[in-house]
Amino acid sequence: MSTSKDLAGPLKLLIGAGGIYGAFLYYGSLQEDVFRFVGSDGTSFKQAWFLQVLEAFANVVVGGLGLLTTGMTRNIPIKMFAVSGASQVSAKAFTSLALANGLSFPVATLAKSGKMVPVMVGSLILGGATYTVREYLQVAAIIGGTAIVSMGKKVSTFFH
Repeated sequence: MSTSKDLAGPLKLLIGAGGIYGAFLYYGSLQEDVFRFVGSDGTSFKQAWFLQVLEAFANVVVGGLGLLTTGMTRNIPIKMFAVSGASQVSAKAFTSLALANGLSFPVATLAKSGKMVPVMVGSLILGGATYTVREYLQVAAIIGGTAIVSMGKKVSTFFH
């Protein structure tokens, strides 16, 4: 017989995963709204870098609140975090620039979900990595699921 303590881990995982997907879908919807906006004079939003500044400011505020709440971690590798942060900001900026130039959010999401394939291939060829059948199936499921959701959104937009 399972206890409530046994269910706590899976329930937290379900809530966490649901929160991530919910926030990401809402974020994607907002991104689409921003980049599809057309003013009364026919102009559209093209200031992707301004959007990056706003998002970075929001990240600093949320990060600062987290730091105040949980405290600072000592002896962390600052340089690695700086490189990681710069990579993340660059990825978001390039995505925003692509959206500003007409790429839809579902297609951008599909492209991002497919990035695991070249990473795996590179790791196989250059790093001598090995993957289990399960790992290959997981990558295929992620890409396939993203494609289905992306196509479903396009179909529902087509019929409305």
